[in-house]
Amino acid sequence: MHAPIALALVASVACLALSAVAGGRPKPDALLVRPFPQDVGHQYTRTDGLAMARAAGVALTAASAEGRAPEGLTVPVGSRVNCTETDGAGHLWIGTDKGIAVHCNGEWQVQNGATGLPILDVRVIVHGKDGSTWVGTEQGVARLYGGAWSYYAGKRWLPDDRVKALGVSGSGDAWVETESGVGHIEFRNMTFAQKAEHFQRLTDTRHKRLGYVANCGLTRPGDLTSFVYDASDNDGLWTALHIVAMSMRWGATRDPKARAAARESMNALLFLSDVTGIPGFMARAVKRKDEKCSGYSPDDPNWNYVNPRYPDFFWKDDTSSDEVDGHFLAWYVYHELVATEPEKKRIAATCRATMNHIIDNGFYLIGPSGRHTTWGVWAPEQINDNRRWSEEHGLNALEILSHLKVAIHICGDAKFRDAYRDLVEKHHYALNTVEQKVMPPQGSNNHSDDELAWCAYYPLLMLETEPALRRLYLMSLERTQRILQPEGSPFYNFLYAALTGSNAGVEDGVEWLRRAPLDTVEWTMRNSHRADVEIERGSDRFGRPEATRVLPISERVFELWNSNPYRLDGGNGGMGEVEGTPWLLPYWFGRYHGVIAEASPKG
Repeated sequence: MHAPIALALVASVACLALSAVAGGRPKPDALLVRPFPQDVGHQYTRTDGLAMARAAGVALTAASAEGRAPEGLTVPVGSRVNCTETDGAGHLWIGTDKGIAVHCNGEWQVQNGATGLPILDVRVIVHGKDGSTWVGTEQGVARLYGGAWSYYAGKRWLPDDRVKALGVSGSGDAWVETESGVGHIEFRNMTFAQKAEHFQRLTDTRHKRLGYVANCGLTRPGDLTSFVYDASDNDGLWTALHIVAMSMRWGATRDPKARAAARESMNALLFLSDVTGIPGFMARAVKRKDEKCSGYSPDDPNWNYVNPRYPDFFWKDDTSSDEVDGHFLAWYVYHELVATEPEKKRIAATCRATMNHIIDNGFYLIGPSGRHTTWGVWAPEQINDNRRWSEEHGLNALEILSHLKVAIHICGDAKFRDAYRDLVEKHHYALNTVEQKVMPPQGSNNHSDDELAWCAYYPLLMLETEPALRRLYLMSLERTQRILQPEGSPFYNFLYAALTGSNAGVEDGVEWLRRAPLDTVEWTMRNSHRADVEIERGSDRFGRPEATRVLPISERVFELWNSNPYRLDGGNGGMGEVEGTPWLLPYWFGRYHGVIAEASPKG
């Protein structure tokens, strides 16, 4: 048998590991993802950049605020003409302080915020031979291509946003002279698999600490050589999501590097449960005493715990439901796709101890203080009867039912089956799940909770086979997806496709993967000033302005899946870098479940 055929058959058998227990759900038709032009930002000194542009045969056109319309033409927009440019078909493009007017034989067409032009005060216009039109402004550059505008601003793309001159190469790349240097926006042909390799290298190089995966800090803005590891508040959750990504990469490709990465992080995840010395209670994070990393503070009382069995480690208390959600999800996926028999026994022992801890403590997570942690609460008297927990009424019910279902599947204990039925039948937890996503004015539209819900939906709907319960859980899933689908998240949309067989939203998810920037440095990104953005009345739960629509990921801060995609302004001046799992997780999830398929090199 040829090696590629054998590999495909092995991967197909692996895919059965999870699909066989998914209650007969239909399989989605795979969307074929093909090579695409990836925009990449480069920045140079003025001298070097201009020399490189000249060597590439690119002539730059100077920006101007003192243009003049041809005699006899009354421009229908703006009070000041900045610049003019004629395209290859003879249309006259006039940049003004209020947008662009395009003229041909007495007829005008206007480009402004309503048509998608992000910045109105246009100082220079250049037409590319590839059919693109680029405009320069005092607040970055914009590109019109395929009938739609894209916005490039901030240090992800440019040395600064004040454009002095602009040129376009024959292939459509832009060269932008600014006050601080020259930016080159390149369009590089790339496959999705190559993009996955980029995010894997990024993660492996700067975001793995003792097997834990998290964002990293930078001591100098944008300087990746100055990175500092972070012992984050949610090491368990972020590492768990990376385990899921690597497990599904292994399931899809049988790449030994994927299995090794999943195993390294699973060992780290299991250590979070070992290091506390409290059966069934996992730490938020750990830090070696001799380790240099951010996130640890000796003044934080939650950090000053040491287990005599592991005297070289500090561990962090006040473990959240976030961590518990991540652990159960990772245990389930790794157990099904990667684990050897000894590893399955170890996972089962840890899972059993955790679930016994939660049940025996009345569905609370009890820390070293003897009290429940801030968010470790799934108890009926709180979730059903305490108004303080009304926003978690559905979410926490969904979480604990999912965790119990994983524990039943991995451990097989009758105690866990009894607890599951008790919560469903006596405390209506299955019914609670139907409206788990709480929107204003009843709730705060918590995007972090959205991530947690999807972490719980997946094992629950993969494992539950009883039609009456699946009906309720699918009602919950459908309602949640109707609210979240406009976000275009590949994580949520691909997961929905895998659980329902519906391709709704898959193309939007692929577009997110395509447009995600290669540069995940936390540059400051601003969008609240844009003419094409409508700002929502009110603000998000942190008091920040948000848009009525989600902007492309290339135009906003690249963040983890617990963030608000409608947020307009963000970043921290380039003082950190986001790890690659937000891209790798949906990509490998989609590949494993057949939601997407990579086109062959020959197309």
